[in-house]
Amino acid sequence: MNWKKQERQEYFWNSLCRTLDLINLTIADKKNIIRLRELTRTKELWLDFVMGENEHDQSDEGWQKYFYSFYSAARKRIL
Repeated sequence: MNWKKQERQEYFWNSLCRTLDLINLTIADKKNIIRLRELTRTKELWLDFVMGENEHDQSDEGWQKYFYSFYSAARKRIL
């Protein structure tokens, strides 16, 4: 979202494509089958936020908090 605010469209689109790649890979991973509903809903809401009408009145801060919890959990598993 920083790239979008800075009007760096090329960087914004590249990061958006990478985000969607990661979400799609996570959805495709069979070990996440029990989380499929949440993952597909996350993708839907994310796309609405960055490219759509933001019908659910989401914010940058809300998404940062949501994804930070996954980052934090992954980091703990690595260390």
